[in-house]
Amino acid sequence: MLVCDYDGTLKPFEKAKVPLKTRRAIARFKKAGGIFVICTGREYKSIKQHLSHLHYEGDLLCLQGSVCIRDKRELFTTTLDHETTLLILKTAEEDGLVPQLYDTKDYYTAFKNPQTDAYGVYTQTTPLYLNQKLSDYAKEKNFCANKILIHCPEEESLPYTIKLQNLCGE
Repeated sequence: MLVCDYDGTLKPFEKAKVPLKTRRAIARFKKAGGIFVICTGREYKSIKQHLSHLHYEGDLLCLQGSVCIRDKRELFTTTLDHETTLLILKTAEEDGLVPQLYDTKDYYTAFKNPQTDAYGVYTQTTPLYLNQKLSDYAKEKNFCANKILIHCPEEESLPYTIKLQNLCGE
């Protein structure tokens, strides 16, 4: 079994689609009996449009593995619990960072911002702008996230991840 990321791995960031050489290698691997799975941080609706040129019909892990798709149907999904969702969102908001909140169908952000706009252009998706803090929205809706993406400077991403792991007890 080979599990491979899509963006920046199968499909180079600067390319519109997966290179022919890579597509042929995947076909040879599968023909030899290999099981090939794509794992991506994207939502299913964002990645499915890119799969047709691969003639891809295998399992697909979306939203960092929190959603598994088989035969174009959701096989399973897992979420953060409500308390952890709120803790992460409140922490990011208090730290002045821009979180994005994901479920299996959509992604949300508090307000229009350059980071979310750029992500939407790259993935050809449109976020739902809530015009309220995501933590308030999550609390009102009893929301349990499949994924939370927090925009921060690259050099701060590892220390911030460690901070959140310590807060969440994981």
